[in-house]
Amino acid sequence: MINFCEEIINQSINPRKISFLFQTLTKSFKRKNNWWDIQLNTKTFIKSKHLILSSSLIAHPRFLKILQINSLPLRDAFIKGEDEVVDRL
Repeated sequence: MINFCEEIINQSINPRKISFLFQTLTKSFKRKNNWWDIQLNTKTFIKSKHLILSSSLIAHPRFLKILQINSLPLRDAFIKGEDEVVDRL
């Protein structure tokens, strides 16, 4: 996954305008007016025109229990019934 993300960055028009957040839990994110509103924790919110998320944690069967949450943050970013893959997760 990291190779995929690095290649997206390498092919970008201006890599210096990219912000990196490693080992950061995304609490929620939603698409509003062609921008991503991202909540990192109770005090930190960021906006982004484009968003790349990379994680192997959501593939873990006990993900929700480990993080003590009820649903994937990804679920809130997509309309239910619009994306079969997200709905299955």
